[in-house]
Amino acid sequence: MAGSDSESTTSIRKVGLVVKPNAPEAIAAVHTLVDGYPQFEFLAESIGYHALEELPERVVRVEPKRFQDEVDLVVVLGGDGTLIHASRLLQEHIVPVLGINIGTIGFMTDVALDELGRGFAAAVAGELPFHDRMRLRVHVRREDKISHEAVLLNEVVLSHFALARLATYSIYSQDKLVTRIRGDGVIAATPTGSTAYALAAGGSILTPGIHAIAVTPVSPQQLTQRQLIVDANSVLTFKVESESKVLITFNGQKGYDFH
Repeated sequence: MAGSDSESTTSIRKVGLVVKPNAPEAIAAVHTLVDGYPQFEFLAESIGYHALEELPERVVRVEPKRFQDEVDLVVVLGGDGTLIHASRLLQEHIVPVLGINIGTIGFMTDVALDELGRGFAAAVAGELPFHDRMRLRVHVRREDKISHEAVLLNEVVLSHFALARLATYSIYSQDKLVTRIRGDGVIAATPTGSTAYALAAGGSILTPGIHAIAVTPVSPQQLTQRQLIVDANSVLTFKVESESKVLITFNGQKGYDFH
């Protein structure tokens, strides 16, 4: 966030809430927040796993598109998985996100629950630093038609669909062949996503300020195959070069299988 306190406060009218399900402490915190700030309108999802009935009556339930179009600030009460879900709601807009940690890891939700009041007040007053995170724009093409697309905060993963089956993936950058990977799969991750599946697969951690994409093989057959770091402005193309059935996963939360 930037600007003076008065400018930042008046610019925030509607606050989006994304809350971890089955977390009583998160629900209690939402009630405290909503009751303490009557000057703001609070919005939450009306459908899906994160559409919670326990939220205060004053919270307006809206569909994802309205949520994305109207919120000026998003408060996430949960762990990194909840924050990643919140980022999916903001596919085409850049909105400040305040992460309140009620999860088990909390790499991105780094404000403690007992600091919610102070953290929220600082956020709406423009007193918190704003850290921009790059995202991936992903298209899945089948026979020259886009079947799925998404903007992802963490990573996109191609992996084998059946047990004990390898697949071959050709990787192009700017339409030039870079390498071929034969193994269990391949991950393309942002610096944020480098601390997730890519790290578990043996990749390096990229600091959030690095403008790059980490391409990490998953259990490659070649002993010499290692992680590849490319500029974030690159257009990467992953082609499945084998008959194996493949699963593509977005942020570990949405998956689609294809040949």
